Amino acid sequence: MDEKAFRELVSNYMDADAYFNVLSKKERTFRVNQIKISLDEFLKFSELSCNQDKAFNFIFRCDEDVKLGRTLEYFLGYIHTQSYSSILPPLVLNPKPHSNVLDIAAAPGGKTTEMADLMGNTGFILAVDNKYDRIKMLVANLRRLGVLNTAVLNADGRKLSVKNFFDFALVDAPCSSLGSSLTPSKWWKPAKSRDFARIQRKLLLSAFDTLKEGGTLVYSTCTFIEKENEGVVAFLLSQRENAKILNIDLPVKHSPGFSDFGKELRKTWRIYPEHVESEAFYIAKIKKV
Repeated sequence: MDEKAFRELVSNYMDADAYFNVLSKKERTFRVNQIKISLDEFLKFSELSCNQDKAFNFIFRCDEDVKLGRTLEYFLGYIHTQSYSSILPPLVLNPKPHSNVLDIAAAPGGKTTEMADLMGNTGFILAVDNKYDRIKMLVANLRRLGVLNTAVLNADGRKLSVKNFFDFALVDAPCSSLGSSLTPSKWWKPAKSRDFARIQRKLLLSAFDTLKEGGTLVYSTCTFIEKENEGVVAFLLSQRENAKILNIDLPVKHSPGFSDFGKELRKTWRIYPEHVESEAFYIAKIKKV
């Protein structure tokens, strides 16, 4: 798809100028890993010149020239680099300490390690990914950040045999990534989203079936194509009568999900670069009633 056609596509969803401006820059955002250091201790220790987020005080934004991956804070496991939008799905899920959590398509582990932090490194997380090379990055991040409550499984998340076990599940699904990078626009076409949607629907069904009654699931992508977002969640609702979409309660600007697939889908979130100065994301919160 050429740049003009892609800009027209983007403008159907959001402010195209904001989209191209934000994604053309390298986002320098990190969260403090409170498994290894408290926020107060970090503020005393670190000399990084970065701005603390007002809504979430453990998130910091830095200038483009800061090389976060080369800092002492990074090597000690005190911080983890992650886009602002990417930090939000675990906050929406909000897994409790001592709970059992499933993370499908977990590598390279940003959200996995964030959930371990939210859980106080207690309970149990099963981090599943089918790409061995990516699992090596996941394991490296678990070690660097001091995560002790997570087991890693190299498997296809669409074919899990576990049923009615987990309290929480996160499916940050593989997607066309049109919200996180300008590169996919060079190869993307509608057929690609249809292919991704087939995988996403199976991953979401598989994760939902692993939940206990009363369990909570978050589905997220870094794309804005509705076939991969609202369409996938609507498919789950059509296949599982005990799936219910929940409202999301975070102090973050967003747009409601598209209602083309049903009014309930307006409870889901579309986060665009103009809202948060970060990549575009889609988030849905679902309960097994």
